[in-house]
Amino acid sequence: MFVQSTDYSVTGSATTASATSATEQKSKTDSNGGLDQDAFFKILITQLTHQDPMNPLQDREFIAQMAQFTTVEKLTNMGKVVDEMATVNRGNAVSYLGKNVSFYDENGEVMTSKVQAVWFDDKEGVILQVPEGQIKLAGVLSVS
Repeated sequence: MFVQSTDYSVTGSATTASATSATEQKSKTDSNGGLDQDAFFKILITQLTHQDPMNPLQDREFIAQMAQFTTVEKLTNMGKVVDEMATVNRGNAVSYLGKNVSFYDENGEVMTSKVQAVWFDDKEGVILQVPEGQIKLAGVLSVS
């Protein structure tokens, strides 16, 4: 007599979900290479569809998965907001060109100088070029 294997455990269904929708996942990734919301829900639906009826996914497991997804989604949104703020900050920094800025020099004295150039460093942020050297935007005390 032929008996077909019926392994519908959570691990088995996660593997099945990832195998059956691998092509879909490639087209459903966000800009960071992670899964987007649609891909996540497709995997979740596949997992629920193929679960063992005698040992279904527990409510707390389902809620934990949803909470994890919500957390990741909120962090992604927050990352987008931070990127937008950085873009606005860069745009505002350009308006400093030709203006006088006050800042502390290396001796702790307040100096005022005219901004000659502005550029953006990935690690340092916005840098202003003045005749005395370079200052970070965060080091500007006032603008006139």
